[in-house]
Amino acid sequence: MADNNNNEIPTKNDNNQNNNKNEITTSTSSPPSSAMQTNTTTQQQQQRQQQHHHQNTQNTNENREILTKLSPKVLHAYEQLARERANIASPYELTAKPISGVGENCYGLIMQVCVRAKHAVNNNESSGNSAECVTAETDVDAKPMHEFITILKMSPKNPAFRDHSHISELYQREVFLYERVFREYQTLYAEQKQQSGENQQFQFDIVPEIFYTCLDPMDEFFICEDLSLSGHRQNVRTQMPTIDLASATFRAIAKFHAMSFALQSKKPEIFKELISNYQDNLFNENIDPITIEFARKYLRKTRVMLEQDGRVTAVKQIEALKKLEEHFKIVSMQCVNGPQAAPYAVICHGDYWNNNMLYKYDDHTQEAVSAKLIDFQLSRYSSPVVDLMHYLCTSTDRDLRKQHFKELLDIYYQTLREHLEYYQLDVGVVYPREIFLQHLKEIGIFGLCMAAFSIPFFISNSNELPDMDEVATAIRDISSSSENSDEDEVGGGDQEMNDIDKTTAKAADAKRKELLDEYDLLTERTLPIFKRRMFGLLKDLEEYGMLECVLKL
Repeated sequence: MADNNNNEIPTKNDNNQNNNKNEITTSTSSPPSSAMQTNTTTQQQQQRQQQHHHQNTQNTNENREILTKLSPKVLHAYEQLARERANIASPYELTAKPISGVGENCYGLIMQVCVRAKHAVNNNESSGNSAECVTAETDVDAKPMHEFITILKMSPKNPAFRDHSHISELYQREVFLYERVFREYQTLYAEQKQQSGENQQFQFDIVPEIFYTCLDPMDEFFICEDLSLSGHRQNVRTQMPTIDLASATFRAIAKFHAMSFALQSKKPEIFKELISNYQDNLFNENIDPITIEFARKYLRKTRVMLEQDGRVTAVKQIEALKKLEEHFKIVSMQCVNGPQAAPYAVICHGDYWNNNMLYKYDDHTQEAVSAKLIDFQLSRYSSPVVDLMHYLCTSTDRDLRKQHFKELLDIYYQTLREHLEYYQLDVGVVYPREIFLQHLKEIGIFGLCMAAFSIPFFISNSNELPDMDEVATAIRDISSSSENSDEDEVGGGDQEMNDIDKTTAKAADAKRKELLDEYDLLTERTLPIFKRRMFGLLKDLEEYGMLECVLKL
């Protein structure tokens, strides 16, 4: 079920429809002569050639512009991969196209990059899928003989945005998952299959294969498998997931968590080493005040709308919003506190929402049957419930939760049980159901924290979102002016310094609020969607008993 008023979703047949518009048709009362047929055919061929030439030129220019964004280290990486992974000798062609737009992934530029051997081609042959990788040397209808298609993720370069978002730490975390954690999971399966027998169901195969990584400052990037080549695709951000998608999502994250539980039980020393210094990349003591104020702004907006509605049944919800607004930092940090949840804590995905999984669909029913996960920059060590509630509260609507909430929890727990049994572990010991349900009550409020953060972004179209580099620069200016004020006032007495600190803090808070008001994400179109989503979420959290933890504060 899609949110109302969102953009229409383009269909796969758009290109075919466009092509049909260019076809020439004739209408006569008698069969055309052979000469007329020849003339019409010639005209059609000439038009197609002109269209191909125009499209080829346009794609070539776009490709050249995109390639200028690739650093020498990225180009060197593809030269190495072409030779070692794809057995493509020089010379070769490199083409790239962005696959993420504004609002999809602000922590990096994501592109599909194709390495193709240069060769003589027959322009009369059909291209299949090769139109996605067009270069100056190759006609759009050319059939490639040898190509290697990957996903490239590169870090943003704006200094203010990098500093505000801690970009280096995010890329270090994601590469750490691929190069250390996931390899331990794969090794664990390889060892366990010697005892339990090989079973593809329990392989750790729910993440892309990694091909190349680089963590050089200002030039962080990695290259990985393109899951779309194996038939996986995202659910459109503006389209609410159906139960088949949600079920596949819960099975995938259960498998992800099961590997963490299994490693913790089978190789505790390795697990301990992996989670050492696993500081949360978002909710920690050094969280930027404007990040907290951002969440508080949309919690406050929700509370005001509830109060204006005058619903007597919403008294508890309003009070919970007040408490969470006041104690947001401490509540969010407690929710993601892994050591506090141990031994019932795992290495979580950390950013578990709609765009960070790709689905495989049944050819006949067209329903999702499995999911693979991407984007691990915010991976954290915490209770498994953090991932579950993140997805449920940011990426599903009330209708789905009302009908399937308990069913999804059962799917998760049963999948977790099956995977742990393969590793000869008892889910009742590793993660008892009563602890699971307790975590839901105590940590479920985390879903509301993330909803306040995320829903304003998720329901917006690209043209409704601000320039994040511009926002980051404004944030940096506020921080700089605050620090300069501190330095200018050094030298007073203790009481004087306390008064100065309070005045400076209030001034900085006022500037942050002004900035957030200036870049308010909600518009006349999206405000009703935000209201409906947040109101439905609050009703559910109250029914689930998940508001009690903040009401006690």
